Amino acid sequence: MDFTIDQGVLNYINPPAPLHPALEEHRVDRFSIPQLKGMLEEYKRVSKISSTGDLIPINFGAQQLFAQIHLSAGFISARSGLPEAWNTLNMYQVQSVMRNLDTANTGFFNYKQFFTYIILLLSTPPTEKDLEVIERLADEEGYIYEEPFVKTTFWFDACESSDDPEYTHPFKRRDMIKGLIFKTNSTQIDGKSTAVLDAKNLIDMLSLVGQNKRGFTNFYDYLFAPVTT
Repeated sequence: MDFTIDQGVLNYINPPAPLHPALEEHRVDRFSIPQLKGMLEEYKRVSKISSTGDLIPINFGAQQLFAQIHLSAGFISARSGLPEAWNTLNMYQVQSVMRNLDTANTGFFNYKQFFTYIILLLSTPPTEKDLEVIERLADEEGYIYEEPFVKTTFWFDACESSDDPEYTHPFKRRDMIKGLIFKTNSTQIDGKSTAVLDAKNLIDMLSLVGQNKRGFTNFYDYLFAPVTT
């Protein structure tokens, strides 16, 4: 019996396996994207019913976060939980975090400032040159639109990456982080078609850590520093 060998068969190479959906790297010391989204939704709900808007009483904020720590330690949820490293915090530490944001001793903290620092928790503080990148994105009125903000490379890109397994699509944590910063701090302005970010407000907020004389290595160090009065 005669056999015919097709040259195409000899050159056949198994195709690579299809990539799995993107998977965020698990870290015990920083918040995952689902955790950040869940926390932001909670703070936005609180601000809507609060008579002080973005300003939240320190006692209330500390109790809320401490209750979340207890729930997270007993029941780990992808959306409502906290990083494992936070599950051992006590009430004094939680109150200290809030007080570090209340430099004027008003008894309130700005949730947008707190949450922005949470997003950038392990990122290095920005230098003046880093903040100039934000300033250059602003239009003539000092506002920034979402698309250019998310597409810009910032100093924290190196710290906010996600190590992707070879078998998954890339997890775009950097873009999601920028989107969350924008969503947290943007507002609707008359004459603007969409919500915009006030460049000066964001720069002032970030410079409190970046230009602090105590020389913090990241935003976590600022939040958990000994309280000074």
